[in-house]
Amino acid sequence: ACQIVPPHDAGIAACIARSLEPGPRPALQGHPLVADPEPEVAPLYLRGLQSLSRRRGAFRGQRPEVVYTPLHGVGLRYVEAAMEAFGLPPPLPVPQQAAPDPDFPTVRFPNPEEGAGVWDLAVEAAEREGARLCVANDPDADRLALCERQPGGAWRPFSGNETGALLGDWVWRTLREPPASPSPSPPSSSGASSGGGGGPGGTAGLGSP
Repeated sequence: ACQIVPPHDAGIAACIARSLEPGPRPALQGHPLVADPEPEVAPLYLRGLQSLSRRRGAFRGQRPEVVYTPLHGVGLRYVEAAMEAFGLPPPLPVPQQAAPDPDFPTVRFPNPEEGAGVWDLAVEAAEREGARLCVANDPDADRLALCERQPGGAWRPFSGNETGALLGDWVWRTLREPPASPSPSPPSSSGASSGGGGGPGGTAGLGSP
């Protein structure tokens, strides 16, 4: 994949604006050639996450210290399931942005890479809850971004390169630790596989503990 850059971004936006009303579509629900793989795939994905854990359960019972926003998208239930699969405390969701909403009413553009304005509600929630880390996915949960409270109290969003470097450093330093044994069944596989839309791919970056 690559970033859409000018002038192509404006042309794509104009095409979308001309096609805002959905056209007719065939009735696919119940068709013998159509199946929803999520109930089968989600538990397997979560079990795979557990196999990557090096310190599963080490933080169980601790107070949540992570605020999470799906930016009006579909990532919340997958992130909650992934955190539980790792034995981590559940994240603190941003209530105004927790449910899917295609109008994205609280942000100008629902991309966590857009800068500080995207983080306003997450930072407010973190200040209120005493958390020092905010995590965001974009609405279809295939982008991950971080924002951390600095010692002086200011909040600093990380670039994608910085986030990748942090995750790579963690993998490098824990590579020789034996992985934790996966549970017979992932704790929240049923929760992650309920409902349609989205997918667990956007939470893969959370697999660092």
